[in-house]
Amino acid sequence: MVDVLSIGTKHDLIESAPNRTLESAILIMGSRKFRHLPITKLGKIRGILSVSDIFRTIKEHGLPDALSVNISEVMTEEPIQVIPELLVEKAICLMVEKNIGSLLISDEENGTLRGIITKRDILKNYELESFSKLKLIDLGAELLKKEVNPISCDAPLVYALIEMSKKKLDRILTHNKDGKIDGILSANDITRLCATEREEISNNSNFLDALHVNYVASKKLISIGSDSTVADAIVLMKEHNIGALPIYDDDDEVIGMFTEGMYLRLLADKIGNK
Repeated sequence: MVDVLSIGTKHDLIESAPNRTLESAILIMGSRKFRHLPITKLGKIRGILSVSDIFRTIKEHGLPDALSVNISEVMTEEPIQVIPELLVEKAICLMVEKNIGSLLISDEENGTLRGIITKRDILKNYELESFSKLKLIDLGAELLKKEVNPISCDAPLVYALIEMSKKKLDRILTHNKDGKIDGILSANDITRLCATEREEISNNSNFLDALHVNYVASKKLISIGSDSTVADAIVLMKEHNIGALPIYDDDDEVIGMFTEGMYLRLLADKIGNK
């Protein structure tokens, strides 16, 4: 049996303090491709900051004003904590039940941070069953389409940020003027842009407004066929260290997207039926 500390991030754990600015958090998360950042004070957990929190703050305050907001004002306070000995199977069910992407790992006695376990950690390091016989198409059209929220590659980047904030999306597909899917924009793409262009953002309040989605979105679209299995999808996602795969049918049309969140729900279902 595997516990959460065994597969969670611990040796290279990065954290921040509640009295620091959002800019400092963006610099960390953008450079390290983190979607969740533990917030601590004197070693004790005070909250957690997610990319959704960052996007919401940028939406409300605009740039560059959002950069100077204190983390304590926008973080999620009293995040769910688990002990290091908690089995990964129980962590999976908890994350699915609460609809969250990470759990903080802390000492039961003193509440100090020991690590964090995320959907990506589980995708990369935990496999209950191979899912070698379950085809992606068998997951159902309604479920697969639920993850597809394409926007125009020519749309303002701010619009994409607002949409991702409103729908709590980690990524969004892009399409060209002909309606053909041509790329994918992730939350990490946006935080990395804010981190690398922080001086330009600080000096030019219209910087983000002037950018379009295709300036940031990745055009290297890694995808999979609908006749492939869930196991095939997991292997491909691990290989490229990505959290989602657009699914194409035989007519080369996108019919859905398989995500690490969907994988977690499949695992939770299997665990519940054991």
